[in-house]
Amino acid sequence: MKFQVLSYVRELTPNFVEHYDARYFLVKDNWNDYDFYTLFNLYSWINRQLKYIGMVKIGRFGLAKGKIEIPDSFDELPKECFSLGQSIEYYEYFANIENGKDILSALQDYVVESNQTRLRNINEEEVFIRSLRRWDENKEQTIIEYKQILDVGVKTKDYSFIYTNKKGLDLEFTVEKDSFPQTNLHALTGRNGVGKSRLLLEMVKTLIGKSNELLFENNYGIQSFSKVIHINLSPFSFNNMENYSILPYHYLGGEWSKIKHQEKSINENNPIFINKAINELYIEKFKDYLMLIGKAKKFDLWTNFLDRLESDPVLKSINLSERILKEELFNHSNTDIVLQKIFSELSDGHKALLLTVSCLIAHVSERTIVFIDEIHRFNKAQQDAFLPYVEKGSIILIGATTENPSFEINSALLSRTRVFVLKQLTKTDIIQLLKKVLHSPDSFHGLDIHINETALKQIAIYSNGDARTALNTLEMLVINSEIKDHKTSISKDLIDILLDKKTAYYDKNGEEHYNIISALHKSMRNSDVDSAVYWLGRMIDGGEDPVYIARRLVRFASEDIGLADNTALNLAVNTFQACRYLGLPECDVHLTQCVIYLSVTPKSNAVYKARIASEKDIRQTMDEPVPLHLRNAATKLMKEEGYGKGYQLAHFYEDKMTTMPTRPEHIADHIYYVPTDQGNEDNVKKRLEYIRQWKKTHDTHFKKE
Repeated sequence: MKFQVLSYVRELTPNFVEHYDARYFLVKDNWNDYDFYTLFNLYSWINRQLKYIGMVKIGRFGLAKGKIEIPDSFDELPKECFSLGQSIEYYEYFANIENGKDILSALQDYVVESNQTRLRNINEEEVFIRSLRRWDENKEQTIIEYKQILDVGVKTKDYSFIYTNKKGLDLEFTVEKDSFPQTNLHALTGRNGVGKSRLLLEMVKTLIGKSNELLFENNYGIQSFSKVIHINLSPFSFNNMENYSILPYHYLGGEWSKIKHQEKSINENNPIFINKAINELYIEKFKDYLMLIGKAKKFDLWTNFLDRLESDPVLKSINLSERILKEELFNHSNTDIVLQKIFSELSDGHKALLLTVSCLIAHVSERTIVFIDEIHRFNKAQQDAFLPYVEKGSIILIGATTENPSFEINSALLSRTRVFVLKQLTKTDIIQLLKKVLHSPDSFHGLDIHINETALKQIAIYSNGDARTALNTLEMLVINSEIKDHKTSISKDLIDILLDKKTAYYDKNGEEHYNIISALHKSMRNSDVDSAVYWLGRMIDGGEDPVYIARRLVRFASEDIGLADNTALNLAVNTFQACRYLGLPECDVHLTQCVIYLSVTPKSNAVYKARIASEKDIRQTMDEPVPLHLRNAATKLMKEEGYGKGYQLAHFYEDKMTTMPTRPEHIADHIYYVPTDQGNEDNVKKRLEYIRQWKKTHDTHFKKE
């Protein structure tokens, strides 16, 4: 187990270490912690394999400043020395090898030390406080985690927590350490205005001690979490909460979109607003995170994340990690210039991604709870950045999105996710919210507002389940009303003017697009004409492309009607042409006519089923050659080869049918089309029965030569 101490080298190689009689190498680092030089990089040399273990800091009792002096080689550090690994990975290595604790003991490691008196003495040493533990925000918790890794080889444990409020909302989160897939990822989903962002914010406020009304309970108490990170990708959300002592709290978001910074003047009642470029705001945050990453020696982890994100061609093209790590970046005169150039090459989405990843690396420790609002704003490649933390179980990730997680969330994350769906607010919910606002003295600065129940119902219907729209609408009505003596009445005329059209809940590229076209399709299939007309109206009102609707109707005419009514396909194709040439609003009646006809006409999916059945045969059988008698003998050679020999022209026969087989022999008796007795298809069915009966009475089998 002999240790060898080496001076600083840029890169340690097998050729360099093989000359030493040692299994472990401590390479000095010249990192300065307020005049303390205690940092080493530890390597193993076992079975002629050189492996980097991690960073370790070594202190000594009585060391006031300067470099730590230790023997050039040793089997065990002197007792006056003590050490502490600087990362989770450092202790993971020793947890996974034989006699790992013995090696740590030889290094006088703080984590494996059992003498309580010695531990108390170490805790009081200035070198321990200012250097070994300098960048550790949750000192006691970190040591517990390191001990846990060494004892059981995992960083997580089973735990659960429940969020509830006085209205009876209960969200229960359960994390099981050995579950597969992992259970430390949760999602909140729901349409705009149902309260996802508000819910996340209230959960955060509860954890950091800002809310007195809400409860956040778990089986280990609030200190089961080490810190809270709140990331909000919405450009409209801001957070002015201070850092509370209950849990360390870090917020990223909101200010990304601020164009103006507020600076306090000498007169506190008259703040000065100064214009500031967005890139400057990005860079200020980014530099803060890089400083923390650098001083915590997490650059390797940070660059590994960037490597994972290089599937994005933009990030790959600018060589971000290489440019960030250039020495010139840390020259204070060049830092802002370099970063300004880098950020000018990135979209706001890429900037947000870099800030988020950097924030996580800078601040995340074990059992950090991370809230991300609008998580769908990260594309699926960018969401990969969260996977290492989730897979290791080091964070609890709670994200909110308006989109269907099945479409917008990385499948690797989704497989580890528990989804909570926030339902659309009802008309009653909206009315109650509006009344609460009207009765609050802080809502309109004491303004006495008179509005009747009918008007509140109109606002609720207009908002279409969106609380934000309802509140904005109420504010708009108040602003546009005549105010006298701090009183105003919302008139019916004003409501009729401002609320002329309800806000349609429809997303042409999202889930609701697919939901409504599915409802239209299934209503027509069920011959429910009124429902079909309703869903068609929803799509038109939502701004859907009429050509898309018409294309779906053409498909429906064959898939669900087929030969039961041949007119259906003609009408659908004509409607498609009308939509192409006329467009909206003129073609809305053509679409309605077609939907009504397709709904009431007889239905048959026999054509569709025939196609599926033949497709199955084609996939599961060999592509056998066309029988010779069905081939055209276009040349003399083809005729000599037997092309067309034995062909029977049906028109020459009385029943216009022949005994000639027309399929490969092994599938000659397979039936694909089975007509129904619906509409015109009943006639088709009778004709087909006659044909098949005729063939049974005649020899249509292949002739053996």
